[in-house]
Amino acid sequence: MNNKIGKIIIPLAVLILTGIMLIPFPALMMDILAALVLTSAFLAVLIIILEKKSTEFRLLPTCILVLSILGPFIQIAFTRLIMTQGEEFDGRIIRVVSIILTGSDERYGAIVSLGIFFLFSVYMAFATCRGAVRIAEMAARFTFDSFPGKLMTIDAEYGEGSISEEERLSSLEDLKQEVDFYGALDGSCKFISGNFKVCIFITMVSIIGGITFAAVLGSETLESAMNIYVPLSVANGLLAQLLILLKCIAVKVCITKASLG
Repeated sequence: MNNKIGKIIIPLAVLILTGIMLIPFPALMMDILAALVLTSAFLAVLIIILEKKSTEFRLLPTCILVLSILGPFIQIAFTRLIMTQGEEFDGRIIRVVSIILTGSDERYGAIVSLGIFFLFSVYMAFATCRGAVRIAEMAARFTFDSFPGKLMTIDAEYGEGSISEEERLSSLEDLKQEVDFYGALDGSCKFISGNFKVCIFITMVSIIGGITFAAVLGSETLESAMNIYVPLSVANGLLAQLLILLKCIAVKVCITKASLG
C-alpha cells in the first residue's frame, strides 16, 4: 500500500512543479497549494508521533523529499506574484503572516519583519537544520554498522532452533526494511540544509528586486517600497522556513523514538 502511494505522490509532485514553473497561478490557487503542503507536513509529524515504531511510517523519506522539492517552487511562485503585484498582492496566507509580523506599526514594519526573520533564520541554521541532517546521518551510519551483527544473530538463533524458518525470514525482512528506511531518510535529509539556503536567497532577491522595481523604476518612495515588499517577502520566507521546521521535527522525532525503543 505504501509503495503504491509513493508511486502516486512523486509523479503528482512533478506535475505540480511543472505547472508552477510554466503557469503563473493566481494567489488563491497558491494559497490552496501552500495550505495543502503545510497540512501534509503537519500530518507527517503527527503520524510519526502516533506510530508505535518509527520504521512503520515508510513513506517518511518520500514525504520529506517531495516537500523539499515543492517548498522552494511554492516560494518562488509567491515571489513572482509579490514582485509583479506589489501592494495589490492578495495572497491571504502571506498577508496574514505579514500582518502578524508588523502588527499595527506600519512605519517600522520593514525593520520589525527583518529582525524577526533574522532571529528565526539563526535558530533554524544552528539549532534545527544542522541537527536534523546530522542525526539522520548518524542513525543511518549506526544502522549500517550494526547490520552484519544483527544478521549473524538471526542466523545463529535459527541454527540453534530458537526461531522457525518463517520467523527468520520475517526478521530478515524487518532488518532489510530498517536499513532501507534509514538510508533513504539520510538521503532525503540532505535536501533540508539546501532548502534553507535557497529560502534565504529567494527572500533576499524578493526584497531587493521588489524595492528596486518600486522605488527606482516605479513611483514609490524608498520607505513606502520597503514597507510594502519587506513584510510580504519576509512572510513568504517564514512560511518556507516553517515547512523546513516541520520536516526537521519529523526527522528528529522519528530517530529519537527509535533510539528509545
